[in-house]
Amino acid sequence: MLVVVIPFSIFYYEADDGSLTGEEKKSKFCSALKYQICIFIGTAAILLSTYFTSSLTSIPVKDYTVEVNDMSVLTITVQSKGLNPYNYIDTSYRINPLITKSTSYIQFSVNFPVYIIALMSWVGWWVFSVFAGFGMAAIPFDFILGFTNRPRVLTADEIAEIQIQLQDRTADLMDIGVMMKRARAEFKRTATSASEQRLRWGKDRLEVNKLEQMIYVLEGDIEQLNACKIASQDNNSLIPYLKLLLGLLTACTSILW
Repeated sequence: MLVVVIPFSIFYYEADDGSLTGEEKKSKFCSALKYQICIFIGTAAILLSTYFTSSLTSIPVKDYTVEVNDMSVLTITVQSKGLNPYNYIDTSYRINPLITKSTSYIQFSVNFPVYIIALMSWVGWWVFSVFAGFGMAAIPFDFILGFTNRPRVLTADEIAEIQIQLQDRTADLMDIGVMMKRARAEFKRTATSASEQRLRWGKDRLEVNKLEQMIYVLEGDIEQLNACKIASQDNNSLIPYLKLLLGLLTACTSILW
């Protein structure tokens, strides 16, 4: 699932079939399969190399050594009037044994499925610790920002006007993305020297970062508009204050933690 299904789905979704740039149509499946093979080979190389070097496990075992120097006991003959004599063994006479405790290890090699389970558990606990630590600090900010950035109630005319603005911005960003792809395809056909390609790659990376920033801002504005729509239809003024209260409580919990 982690190595095959999820990466292939992402690669297939983001694959470019060439229709936007006017190039010859390419297969999205083949493009995704090419990247998936690279991921699979890299993952298999890492797992196999670590398995053959780290598959030996050591289980600690406590050893107890008992040394008894004298096993002699004291036998006492008891004779009562009118009864037959009998022997009584005094066990308290036995010398206390010497007990030595030590730790040893049982080593054996695990099979590959057990190694994968142990590796995923070990990595999972580290990831859980990191994300839980960040989450404890991020939850108060999310609740408090949910109060400070609470949606306001908009009229139907205001919602329609904002929707038109967002549609225009979306169309502009799509045009910019198409022009960047066409320019990149044209450069691949005409580029000659390696230095020219490096300079173009740096410039292209800068333009892509700017485009991603504009898309991020646009997505935030769309989410804010959707929240305003929901608030206009079903407005509950207590929810923002409840978020503020939860933010203060979780902040105290994070500090005490």
